[in-house]
This record gives sequence, C-alpha cells and structure tokens, in this order.
Amino acid sequence: MVKSLVLGALLGGIVAFAWSAVSWTMLTWHNPTMNSFTNEEAVAKVLAENAPVGGMYWLPGVPPGYDKMKGDEKKAAEKLMEDRMKTMPFVYGVVQPHATFDMPKQMGAGLLFDILGALLITMLVMKTGGMSYMGRVMFIVTIALAVGVIAVVPGWVWWHYGTSWTVIGMLDILIAWFLAGLVIAKVGAPRTA
Repeated sequence: MVKSLVLGALLGGIVAFAWSAVSWTMLTWHNPTMNSFTNEEAVAKVLAENAPVGGMYWLPGVPPGYDKMKGDEKKAAEKLMEDRMKTMPFVYGVVQPHATFDMPKQMGAGLLFDILGALLITMLVMKTGGMSYMGRVMFIVTIALAVGVIAVVPGWVWWHYGTSWTVIGMLDILIAWFLAGLVIAKVGAPRTA
C-alpha cells in the first residue's frame, strides 16, 4: 500500500509536471490568451506610483474605509463603483514592485505541488474498489474537471478572465491529469484480497 502511494505520488506528479513544462515552454497555446499593454513604460510608471505594496489589485477598487461603511453610505459607495465600472477599464491582477523569476526554485516548487496533488489523488484512487483501470483514469479526470470548475471558471465568471484563457487553462489541467491518471490508475490500483 505504501509503495503504491509513493509510486502514484512520484510518478503521477512527475508526469503532470512534465506536461506543464511542455504546455508552457513548447506549445504556444497560452501566449495568445494574454495581452500586453501598448505602452508598458507608461503603465509601469502609473502602477509604481499608485500601487504602494505588492499584492492583488483591482480597478475600480473599493473606496478607503469601505469595510467599515454601513447602510446608505455603503450603498452610495457601491453605486459609485458600479458607475465607475461603466466608464473606466476593469483590471484585476497582481502587482509587484519588482519580480524575479528563479526558474530552478519555481520549477522545484511546481514539481513538489504536482507530487502533492498526485499523492492526494492516489489516496482517493486507492479507495475505488471495483473500478476498472479506465474507470480509475476517468475518476482522476473527473477530479481534474472538478478542480478546473472550482478553481479556474470562477475567474471567468467574477473577474472577467478571457474565455480563451479559461478554456486553455481547463484543457491544460485535464490533459495533465489524464496523463498522470494513466500512471496513477495503474500503480495506485486498490489491492484485492
């Protein structure tokens, strides 16, 4: 049982990670889902002047003190935000004063989290007595679909993520975990007595 769990976690995590590496570095399907600003220097200057700390930002944002407002004051602030959304660009994203990409560190963290995900999925698969190999694979794909619906689709619904970005993100998850599922379903099969 422990051997199956370890093999499912390691092999499944490595396969999911390998797919992600191929998806982001060799395929070009993510690139068209992201846009660039026409004048990055001007936008960077405005962000540097108006985003004092790194974190998540949105535009139009809530006014200062919004969380303490009540009654009519809060309704008036919400109305102002709704009106501003109709007349100005909507932005929801991460702003960091400076970002560095430490690829070895980030890839190591990515692999670690893929292994953790594969471990959790292997634990579930090992409880699926009576399923065929393909049944277990489809069980894993269903988990991946649920993760996408729970974690990716709300960004499209609430934060206006692009449809193509959302679809590619969902496909990326499904392909990664279908491939990892082929391995996990094999090595993490429940033991029969």
